[in-house]
Amino acid sequence: MYFFEDVIFEDCNFKNSIEFINCKFKKRLHFLMCSSTVVENNSIDIRCVFTEIQSFWLNNNKNKFGVLEFEECKNCGDLFLLSPNFEQMLINKSLFITSTQIENGEINYLHFSENVFECAVSITSLNIQNAWTMHGNHFKKSITYRSIIDSTRLDYLLIHSSIFNESFLLTGGGQTLNKLLISCSNQLEGRLHFTSFNFEEFSIEGSN
Repeated sequence: MYFFEDVIFEDCNFKNSIEFINCKFKKRLHFLMCSSTVVENNSIDIRCVFTEIQSFWLNNNKNKFGVLEFEECKNCGDLFLLSPNFEQMLINKSLFITSTQIENGEINYLHFSENVFECAVSITSLNIQNAWTMHGNHFKKSITYRSIIDSTRLDYLLIHSSIFNESFLLTGGGQTLNKLLISCSNQLEGRLHFTSFNFEEFSIEGSN
């Protein structure tokens, strides 16, 4: 299905999950100040599968949604999340071209797997309550994580088999990272730079 003009949800409430499968958005797909009402403990998710999006913006969902997922989404332009609030964010086997930014908010579990980012990736003051896992990604430009708010939390970080053409720069602002696991292989390449973290547990395993 093609969408030739903007698709914008503003100040809307969802009682069911939203799924876009095999779609092409020629302009914007935006979720602005939206909320969810959970019925019978069903998770309210936003999923994009086999979908091309020129510009995906999500601005300050008012309460916690379930999953934000991008699965095999190719030729995606802007991805901008301002104050997202999700149980999980999953990005798998997708291609992002123009820009990727996540600012503030809270995501309990963040997972990047087998993606290509042709653009710089910037994550600023995002609370990651449980874990951030990375596997098999190719970052052609820089990826940065910065904590500029005292309450920001990154509990557990796993880096496995990813290529960082420029660098992966993490600035913790003095926060405690409870567990850092770097799993080495011949698919792990690039510069990792950690600044201002307190490490509770730090492990490097495997070989390259």
